[in-house]
Amino acid sequence: MEYGGAKYVPLKKGKWGGKGAVLIYYSGDVKVVPGYPSIQRLVLLSKLPHYFPEGVSVEEKMNGYNVRVVEVGGEVFAVTRGGHLCPYTNARLRAIYGEELKALLEELPEGSFVAGEVVGEENPYVRVRYPEAPEFDYFIFDIFVKEGDSWKQMPVEERHELVRRFGLKSVRLLGTFPPDEAPGRVKEIIDAFDAEGREGVVLKDPLYKRVPAKYTGSYTNIGDIEKGMLYPFDEGKDYLFPRIVREMFKVYEEGLKGRDFEERALWLGKAILGPSTEAVKAVASGRPVHEEFVLRFPSEEDLERYLDYARSMGVKVKVLEKAEEGGWVVVKVRKYKKSPDVIESMLRTGRTPLD
Repeated sequence: MEYGGAKYVPLKKGKWGGKGAVLIYYSGDVKVVPGYPSIQRLVLLSKLPHYFPEGVSVEEKMNGYNVRVVEVGGEVFAVTRGGHLCPYTNARLRAIYGEELKALLEELPEGSFVAGEVVGEENPYVRVRYPEAPEFDYFIFDIFVKEGDSWKQMPVEERHELVRRFGLKSVRLLGTFPPDEAPGRVKEIIDAFDAEGREGVVLKDPLYKRVPAKYTGSYTNIGDIEKGMLYPFDEGKDYLFPRIVREMFKVYEEGLKGRDFEERALWLGKAILGPSTEAVKAVASGRPVHEEFVLRFPSEEDLERYLDYARSMGVKVKVLEKAEEGGWVVVKVRKYKKSPDVIESMLRTGRTPLD
């Protein structure tokens, strides 16, 4: 595949294989970026001392999309979790932090890369508004330092200091706790996040001697189901069961019963049936069921690159409105879903395609 003069190959298997690994060639230089390692999910906070017997650093898990940044041939390239150079992500990230990211990477051994979360409402993938990042921003949560033919994750405190020094942003470090205190302290954080509408936490050994874990609260477990079931035949199936399992163990660990249990069960049931039923009603009445969002590009060329990329990936998008604001090309985009077609067929035939 190509982007902005670079040629790149998403790798499916091999030495650097796994989801998201990519080989990038640009301006006579070539770099490999390995796939971002999957993080195990914890469903019982009481097990924290077992996984982190020497203490645990707790960082905020933000609700956006994973982007790795590497320097190739004197230019920074942003790689999505799937191993692609999304033109929108690259154009926006370079415009905001291109020089800072390049300077940070040039201080590290060649081939090192950073990983972080793109958050905000102006992106094609995961749109969640944060007070500190309402439109588009990038928060670093890992730095992978090249050592020979492999990469080592930088210790937590050292990473935060380096990111600050180069004028970039980190995900919040919420504290480092001894193992006996960790379950209670993390529960306090999660309870506060549920009240604030934030996603969850990533739990790390301060020196990365053990593999990290992640934990999310009910606001995310059930809220994600509610969002996914807006498009039940697109995201619904993948969203549903894993998040129900998380909530099963959370309810067990919290010891919910009586009215508290009934309220949680009602919340979960409404999250499943509410938006999915509204989708059926919308299709039955001829109302559209699709995503619409705003994207902001540095130039018309960047917009056209993104539209070509989306279509090459099989994503059906349409520009509804376009305007210029302060040197940026701002567009309102519609992204079509398959759920309306499946629902329309079921309304017409009375049959389900699932069983």
